[in-house]
Amino acid sequence: MKKLHLRKHQAVRIVCTLIILLVLSSIIPVQTASAGNDTWTNLGLLGASISAIAVNPNNPQELLAGISGYNSNVIYRSTNGGTSWVLSNSGLPVSVSDCGDIAYDVNNSNIVYAATGVGMYKSLNSGLSWQQVGPLTRFGDVEVDPTNGNIVYARASNNINGVLKTIDGGSTWVSILDGSAIGNFSVNIKVAPSAPYIIYVSTETGLYKSIDSGQTWKYADGGFY
Repeated sequence: MKKLHLRKHQAVRIVCTLIILLVLSSIIPVQTASAGNDTWTNLGLLGASISAIAVNPNNPQELLAGISGYNSNVIYRSTNGGTSWVLSNSGLPVSVSDCGDIAYDVNNSNIVYAATGVGMYKSLNSGLSWQQVGPLTRFGDVEVDPTNGNIVYARASNNINGVLKTIDGGSTWVSILDGSAIGNFSVNIKVAPSAPYIIYVSTETGLYKSIDSGQTWKYADGGFY
C-alpha cells in the first residue's frame, strides 16, 4: 500500500508539472529563431539538403547554394539575398547528384569553384555556367587562395584520395596531402587570409598544418583528446 501511495503521489506531481508547462506555454509567446538581436528567416529551397552556401564577396545579394541528393539539380543561384532562387546547372553533367562546397575567388568574384561528387567545376561568370576542371573524382571541399585565385586547394576522394592543389586555375592538380594520412572522411581546408602560405586541414583524427603552401605538413592532435 505504501508503494502504491508513493506511485500515485509521483503521478500527481508529473501531471501538475505538465499542466504548469502548458499554462506557461500559452502565456509566453513563441519567438522566431534568433541570435542576439538578429533573427533568422527561411529563404526557400524547402526540402532540399543544402550542403554548401557561398556569398559573392563583392555583392552580398548574390548567393550560390549547393544541394546534395537532389537529382541533378545541385546548384541554385540568388541575386536578391535569397528571396528567390534559380537553377544554375548549365555545364554540369546529368550524372552529378551533390555539391559539397562552393568557393568564390575573392579578387575576381566572376570566378567560382564548385566541388561536386563527379568532379571540380569552375565558373567564369559568377555561377551562371560551369566547366569541368581537374580529375573526374569526388570533391568535397574547396578553398581558394585569397591572394591568388589561380591557387586552389581541394579535398578529393574515391579513385583519388587526398588534398589536391592547383596553381593554374584548375588545369592541372597535384596531391599535397595523401589520403592515407587523412583517411576516407570529410575534411575542411582553410587558408590563412593574411598569410596564405599557412594552410590548415581538419580531419576526423586531428589537425594538419602547413607553413609552406602545402609542401610539408605537421600533424597536431594534442589537446583534442
